[in-house]
Amino acid sequence: MDEIWRTLTARAEVQIVSVPPYRSGIVQAVLTTILPRRRLIIDQRDLALASAPRLERKLEHAFVRRADALIVTTHAQRREMARRYGQLPFTKLIRNGASDDIAAMPPPDRNRKPTEGRIRVLYQGLVGGKKLREIVVRLGEVGCDVDLAVFVDSWSRGEVESIQRSWSGAGHLTIYANCDALQLVRLMDAADIALNPVPHHMDYAFTVKTADYAVRGLPQLVIGSRRSVSRRVVEMCRLGHAIETEDALNETALQSAIERFRHRTPDTLRAFLRDTHAPRLLHLLQEIAT
Repeated sequence: MDEIWRTLTARAEVQIVSVPPYRSGIVQAVLTTILPRRRLIIDQRDLALASAPRLERKLEHAFVRRADALIVTTHAQRREMARRYGQLPFTKLIRNGASDDIAAMPPPDRNRKPTEGRIRVLYQGLVGGKKLREIVVRLGEVGCDVDLAVFVDSWSRGEVESIQRSWSGAGHLTIYANCDALQLVRLMDAADIALNPVPHHMDYAFTVKTADYAVRGLPQLVIGSRRSVSRRVVEMCRLGHAIETEDALNETALQSAIERFRHRTPDTLRAFLRDTHAPRLLHLLQEIAT
């Protein structure tokens, strides 16, 4: 209710709606119809999945049609949106960056050795669409300790429980539900490797987690096609290693992620920070408001 009241009463010429998640965007969708004179910028971080509920896809379409301006994170994302919806509103490229609260934490000490010789692997993010159960089974066979920091709600709880039932590894599987930034940082800093699975329908995306892992100095193992933007960034910037599918997930792939990782200086990490891209948003606001 507080969000609704502030949106309705704010003396603003421009309204910015960041999506996904689309479930929280329902309120904003209603408010944009109540406030037709307010210019609307849609900050499109990711596209609705093909497997997403119909309501999410309809909301995405409605936002694109209503928007005065659209923010995308990669050129590939712009092309995919044009393929879906035809002509787009005025579109600005503003790349994803690491979460501000995660980037602001003091850097970790990466000199520790794995516990009992086991590699500790972290995945953080949504559960659906990532073949996460199959990936976790492979990690169990390799003998890793696995931390899953996942978003759990009534829709994803069944899949999380299925992952728990499928675990039979020699290491430990620990599931952390709905973590805040401090919890995520602690998990990242305790891990040896971060998993970064990119489904084929998200090849266009440069994900926030890719930048988060980079600023925390955490080697990444990307699972995705050679067309994936996130995969290309990880390989070109020496942030880890990449494989095509979970079938290639083994100890050699995990060790390669650690060995190919190159620590970066604070100056070279600036490309992964949101502050670096903030001026583009200010320019967009000036363009739309005038």
